[in-house]
Amino acid sequence: MIALINYKKMNTPTFDCWTFTSIVSNRVLNSIVNDSAIFKWGLTEGKRTDKNYRIWMNNYDTKSFKQICSIFDSNQTKSMFSNIVETDLTRCRTRIELCKDKEGSWLHNHYDDPAKLFTLQLYLTESSTSTSFGNESSNAKLGHGWFFRNTARELHGLPELPKKRISIIVNYVDDTWRDGSVLV
Repeated sequence: MIALINYKKMNTPTFDCWTFTSIVSNRVLNSIVNDSAIFKWGLTEGKRTDKNYRIWMNNYDTKSFKQICSIFDSNQTKSMFSNIVETDLTRCRTRIELCKDKEGSWLHNHYDDPAKLFTLQLYLTESSTSTSFGNESSNAKLGHGWFFRNTARELHGLPELPKKRISIIVNYVDDTWRDGSVLV
């Protein structure tokens, strides 16, 4: 179900971050985009906080959402990422958010919560502007993305989006994570 193809380390000066060009079939990704049509677009300004509209994929009964939750929550997938980032993620719980960011959305540079041991972003639409990591910026392409082992020292943000963007954020969290309702 998952194949991490063409992944490589980015040139980020303060932490290890990898990009990838394929991980899940475009058929599955397109199904998620189609199933996400029922959700509104959200404007993110500065922070992506729980006060904003959030779409936790484990809370919805659609075939594509269940499929992506199953893929990323599998021990096989967690083991694959564990080997790359050199941290055991197999005992972690999985948190998956669907993000439908409006044009003009942006995020301050920030560090992730230390309860998140791993962060991955998978793009479902294309944009010339997307997540920035210090001086290194990524663009969004269907099926492409990035990931890193979180040590709460990985500064990243989002320059203002020139157009709407859909993505999935996957986190593997440890037992200090507070809100079990967002976990697969």
